[in-house]
Amino acid sequence: AFLLTEEIFGLHTSAYLDHDDFVRRFEEGLKVLLSIPGLNLPWMEAIGFRYVDLVKPRDSEPLDNYLNQWVLPPKPDIEDEEMDLLQGMYIAAYKTVLGELRFQSLRRPPITLPMDLNSPAIQKNGWVPPVPVGDFAVMDIDHGCRFNTLEPMDVGTVCDKLRGLRAISRKLFDRTGTEYGMKVWKGEASS
Repeated sequence: AFLLTEEIFGLHTSAYLDHDDFVRRFEEGLKVLLSIPGLNLPWMEAIGFRYVDLVKPRDSEPLDNYLNQWVLPPKPDIEDEEMDLLQGMYIAAYKTVLGELRFQSLRRPPITLPMDLNSPAIQKNGWVPPVPVGDFAVMDIDHGCRFNTLEPMDVGTVCDKLRGLRAISRKLFDRTGTEYGMKVWKGEASS
């Protein structure tokens, strides 16, 4: 779905083959949008890429088999106290060569999307996956670049920036998963 407001033009999808397919679809939509007579959208001030991933262990496997320790909030080491984590979150912001990247990992949140994405449109369209039974996490990588001065709207520039933002984000994503988790996600692990 293409989302259009006075502030943004975005593509929301979970049905794409790979990132090149995603960018191709976005490019097609942006070209159609810009071809509307009288639209008057000559400038852009930022470009961003957001990737949200629901991590559900198979069967009764622990979540720790899938995500590296630094991604998940730790259990406190308190002697003689049994504490079961109900919810937790890890958030970090980074400066990259293209802009700013925010990473958050939400363990057992009440919904399977970050709260700022849980809009009425998202809910009404049925885009929120159900909350899994047991332990799970939602990983959210938000990477964007802001321009110091407005840039002319150019479809090629937008697509190039999306590819660059995603390349850096993908490197971070690849560090979040354990070796086993990455095999499961690639379909290479046995059941």
